[in-house]
Parts: sequence; structure tokens; C-alpha cells
Amino acid sequence: MSSSLGRLLSSIVDPVMDASLVDNTTRLLDVLNGLSPERLHKVLTRTDERGFTPLHLAAERNQPESLKCLLIKDANPNIRSTLTTSEVTPLHLAARHGHLACLQLLVQLGGDIMLQDRCHLTPVDYAQINGQDLCFNYLNEVIAQRQAEERTGVEDVLIRKFVCLSVCLSLIY
Repeated sequence: MSSSLGRLLSSIVDPVMDASLVDNTTRLLDVLNGLSPERLHKVLTRTDERGFTPLHLAAERNQPESLKCLLIKDANPNIRSTLTTSEVTPLHLAARHGHLACLQLLVQLGGDIMLQDRCHLTPVDYAQINGQDLCFNYLNEVIAQRQAEERTGVEDVLIRKFVCLSVCLSLIY
């Protein structure tokens, strides 16, 4: 069977997930809502010639509404590209292209801002390298906020331990 015939048969069985589909949220929702769970998973994880899933395409093309639809349908916000040598996530692409709304949505819905590509670069690095100051600042604010929350959590644990120790010592003496 020729490869073009194989692609044609594949597109009949499962809808083609190309960039034009993520550019049209209404059409995307129609396609996604009409799929069985098994076929939905196949569509969400299908990759194009660059190894990008529909979520990668939505992030790259600045389509936050399509991104939201895909994430609601359980697309993995941390999925890596498969055919490219860089193994980027949708967050890397949103940061590279300065798509702040997509970046914020991915972070809010579970995207890991510390994931590294094959060259050990994070989305923060992509934003900085590509001069995307808004994305760079946003990601650094998220990191700072999370670090502050971790410090507060550690401080709370230490305070509770100190109080318990004080109570125990007062009972002994």
C-alpha cells in the first residue's frame, strides 16, 4: 500500500489533526465531541511531520481557546514532541513565540514550567533566548511564587514542630 493511500485511509478512520483544525475552535469541538474515548486519545496524541500534537499546534499558533478545549478533553499539557530532536512541550512553544495567554493557560492547567527539552532548556530559557519578556517575567513570577509557598510550608512545619517540642518539654519538666 502506498504511503499516500495509507494516509488517506487513516484520515477517514480518524480526523486529520492539522493546524487548520486548531485555528477553528468550533470545528475542533465538533470533531472532539464526536469521538469515542479511544479515538479521542488517538487524536490528542497524534503527531504531525514535526512530531507536534494538536496541543503543540494550538500553543505554537496562539490559539488559547483551542488549547483550552484540548486540555479539557484531557490532552497532556506536558507532552513532548516526538519527531524533532528537541523534545519540546507546548509550554516551550508558547514561551518561544511569546503567546502569553497560551502560556498562562498551560501553567494553570498543569503544565510543568521546569521540564527541560533535550538540550536541558526550560520554557523560561526559551522565553529569554527569544526576547519574549512578558512570558519570561510571567514564568519567573510563577517560580518565585512557588518558591515562596514552599518556604512558607517549611516554616509552618518548623513552627508546629517547635510548638510540639515546647509542649512536650513543659509536660516533662
